[in-house]
Amino acid sequence: KQDPALVTKAPKIKKEFGLIDWTKPADYIERFVRAMQPWPTAYTFLHRPGKEPMRVIIATTRGGSVRSPSGPFSPGTVCGTYECPKEIAQIPGEQSWIAINIQVGEGGTVFVSELQPAGKKKMTADEFLRGYPIVEGMRFGPEVLT
Repeated sequence: KQDPALVTKAPKIKKEFGLIDWTKPADYIERFVRAMQPWPTAYTFLHRPGKEPMRVIIATTRGGSVRSPSGPFSPGTVCGTYECPKEIAQIPGEQSWIAINIQVGEGGTVFVSELQPAGKKKMTADEFLRGYPIVEGMRFGPEVLT
């Protein structure tokens, strides 16, 4: 039995707890995104040159590479896109998938395959990229980058 004098309550989950910390390792971020579903949802902000930061919910991530692509990228930086061919995807009903490759802590990357811009519906990375072109070097992170 538990000693009633040692019992503590867990803190109430707040929306702010869903902000992704891109300095964490890839496996941590993948688990974090899953843990934040369905609420408060994992989110970040996309920083595009000459525009306000756009809040984006990260719905699904897939395993990334252990090594980062060439170049000195800081955590949260878009390293490009990745297309997984049908033969490798092995997901019933899915031809292939496109993912946004994002640099994370400890030199790894995370592939984001589903995301949702603020006020819009959830979409695949391929659909997102058609409406919001992303180029290598753009960053995901907190609303105000340091």
